[in-house]
Parts: sequence; C-alpha cells; structure tokens
Amino acid sequence: MTPHRPRPSGQLAGANPAVHAYARPFINGEIRHYLRDKGFPISIPGRWRELHARGRKLSQSGCPVEEVPTRLGISLERWAEIVRACAVRVLALPVEGLEPEP
Repeated sequence: MTPHRPRPSGQLAGANPAVHAYARPFINGEIRHYLRDKGFPISIPGRWRELHARGRKLSQSGCPVEEVPTRLGISLERWAEIVRACAVRVLALPVEGLEPEP
C-alpha cells in the first residue's frame, strides 16, 4: 500500500490533473462570455458595448473625458447615453440558506 500523499489545493480526489489544466480556463471563459452577453439587466446593443470599452481605454490612456466622444466619432449626448446604459450591471447576491463550508 502506498503512503498517503497530500493533494495540491483545489485538486479533486482521483481527478486527472490534465483535465483541470483544460477545464479551469474553459469554464472561466464560458463564464466571461455569459456575463459579456447576458450580464446586463437590459439589452444593450453590441456596438454600444464596443464603444464603451473603446472609450474607457481612451480615458485610461490619458485622453481627456471631453475628447472621448469626438475620437469615437459620436456626439456628446450619445456618449452620455452609452455610459449611463453600460453603468448598470448585474450583481450577484447571496442566496439565503446556503452557507459556505469551512
């Protein structure tokens, strides 16, 4: 009988490590895609989400906020509407009765 070897944290008993190496990034990607596509409580056009992402990148790279709509080729009013629409996100709330296991 072989002595008991401790498993690395997060590894299931009898699970193949190769499966974990494949499954973890795959599942994380699926979750990200789901949140990207259905993570908004209201339906937001893909073009707006794209413009919002590009606008955020511009503002993070040092572009003045007033100049972002001009660089994106849209009006200031449209940009304000896109920002308001994309600011609403789904929050994960705890479910009563489910306690995390120690």
